[in-house]
Amino acid sequence: MNSHLKNILVAGTSAIPYAGSVISILLDKYIPDNIQKQRDKLIEDFSRELENIEEKIEDDFLKSRDFTLFFIRIFNKAMIENNEIKSRIFKKVLKNIALQEYRIDLETEMFMKLVEDLVTHQFYFLQSIKNKESTYKNIHYFTDKEHEKFSLTGLENYGLIEKIEYNLNYTKYGLTKFGEKFYSFVEFDNIVNEILNNDKND
Repeated sequence: MNSHLKNILVAGTSAIPYAGSVISILLDKYIPDNIQKQRDKLIEDFSRELENIEEKIEDDFLKSRDFTLFFIRIFNKAMIENNEIKSRIFKKVLKNIALQEYRIDLETEMFMKLVEDLVTHQFYFLQSIKNKESTYKNIHYFTDKEHEKFSLTGLENYGLIEKIEYNLNYTKYGLTKFGEKFYSFVEFDNIVNEILNNDKND
């Protein structure tokens, strides 16, 4: 891809503050080689995500303080997570921010906090609920599937889902308007399709 764009990504990671120093010093002198390789791979992954949209990205915005700080935040989280689903979500979010599909404002900050806080299977619950496959038998919901109870309660508390039908035997959920916007923000349907296509090609 354009070397200028990639240089901005690399420069952004070298200035990430960590433990009173900068991450470049840690990576160069103290962190094992596998962490350095993870950093390099992550930069390559982010670069590829932006490569196809490079002509649509405004160079001034890419060099702006807002984008730099947002990229540093995403990169830091992606390095810590080391999780395929979360990594893909972070890349989609970075792409949408680079395209200025979303302004870096309070709502985007809320979405980013949710991306950071939610665990992987909660995104799959959101997908299931969005696709109307969201009936949960209460006999399981309250007994042997405690992780399900925790996940759904968490999504409900965050305002992403709401009960649309409930009785003693089952509970049905739907996405709230806020949940719909968040689901679009992370492009989870596209992520699932990418994973399925990769599995077919393997």
